[in-house]
Amino acid sequence: MSRYFLPIAKPGSLVLAVLAALASVSAEPAAKEAAGGLSLFGRLVGPEGRPVVKRFYGISIAVPLGKMVDRKAVPPFASVVGQTDAQGAFSAAFDMTDLPPRCLVVVPRAGWARVDVGAAAGPGAALGEVKLRPLVPVRGVVRRRATGEPVAALAIDLSAAPGEPQVPVLRVITKEGISDPRGVFHYDLPEGDYGLRLFDERWILCAPPTIHCREGYPLTEVQVQVARAPLLRCTVLSVSGRPIAAGTTAQFQVLQLAAEGQCRTTFSRAQVAPEGAVSWNSRTLGRARVWVAVAHEGCALSDELSLDDGKEVEWRARLLPCPPVSTFESGYDAITVTAARMEIDETTAASGSRSLRVTFPSPPTVWELRVIPGEMCVESGWVLEFDYKASRLLPVNVYVCKRRGGSWQEIGFMSPDAPGTPATVGVISEVVADGRWHHARFGLHAALTAHGLLPDATSTEGWLVSFASPRTRGGAPLQLGGDEERTFWLDNVRLGLPDG
Repeated sequence: MSRYFLPIAKPGSLVLAVLAALASVSAEPAAKEAAGGLSLFGRLVGPEGRPVVKRFYGISIAVPLGKMVDRKAVPPFASVVGQTDAQGAFSAAFDMTDLPPRCLVVVPRAGWARVDVGAAAGPGAALGEVKLRPLVPVRGVVRRRATGEPVAALAIDLSAAPGEPQVPVLRVITKEGISDPRGVFHYDLPEGDYGLRLFDERWILCAPPTIHCREGYPLTEVQVQVARAPLLRCTVLSVSGRPIAAGTTAQFQVLQLAAEGQCRTTFSRAQVAPEGAVSWNSRTLGRARVWVAVAHEGCALSDELSLDDGKEVEWRARLLPCPPVSTFESGYDAITVTAARMEIDETTAASGSRSLRVTFPSPPTVWELRVIPGEMCVESGWVLEFDYKASRLLPVNVYVCKRRGGSWQEIGFMSPDAPGTPATVGVISEVVADGRWHHARFGLHAALTAHGLLPDATSTEGWLVSFASPRTRGGAPLQLGGDEERTFWLDNVRLGLPDG
């Protein structure tokens, strides 16, 4: 038995992980004790009642959603590959101690079982005899949406419902999910409902269907449509108008535009080629804007672009020394929102004629209002400034995150004393909630430096800055009572050197 842990990733890396695991697989099950971890073992029996001997198997468990270790998110599931012995015995060891409610066992071309771990779990826990059920055959075809032609050699991946064990990755054994020259792919799956995923930089999955697998009901006509990923070509110019030096790392974020500032975002990084040229495949279709940032050089936000199937899009991005001020006079500017609602308000403003009204749901809904659309290097002396208005103190703080997927650091705003919140890097002082406009300023660079989060002046780490509801130390939203929506206003949001 060999073990490894798989976050959701590109299929190429998954296949490499499985190959590495299988290279060291033994026909004998592993030791039944996992020092400081969780070990499950038992005996596999096929649907017909005979032991499943000398067969490869996969076992996966779900990790609790939102689980954090050292304030970093834990991958959503763990998976193990092994081989049964001559009596059908198996074992699976996981480098974790949390008790999963159930595990999923899959033996290619033999069967599957979901096992309630229950009280049997723990180091050296015996699951006893595990009887497999028949797998559900699934057959589908992948076609290009624009032309209807079949697409070969695409790896279609699966995603189970949140909180459920994912199907173990056994593609190197089964070749499942890979389309043939006719675009046809197949799976043999456990009973359940599955979404489809596609991790291929050349293609984008369009309106992926949900597969409903039920024992005794094969699926033979699953239709999957894909689009050729648009190719983006950008010439990155410095503040002075000269091409950025070749070899420099540029950060990009594609914002797919929708109503009321709602958007989907995709991140990428690329090395600048000679003459400031950068190219990459977009994971987004439709109307979009692209954020470009280069550490210690500046940032830029493109005009609206049309990203269509297979289209090449070119533009020039001349960097600004800091993000432009969001005044909302012409729209939502660079601010985006997730799981909340924002609207341009023409009845009140700290300056000019418009402001941004933000309405967010009560906890435990996770919402986020991003001040800048992508990662940005925080330069020396930079502050976060904004005008705000609220009729009462609300559960809203400011959060900064070093690189996408990193741990969030809290800046206390209207709820600096919320119980159980993460260690803060500072507090915005003298916050007033009286239904009038007030100005807030926070020394972001100074605070991050004081807490050792900016190691030196040459640091190229990118940061995200957002408003959000207070969270626990584990990252989950706090339960602060009340079920009503809450509203506050923002104007003149800026990140950079102090104004005046």
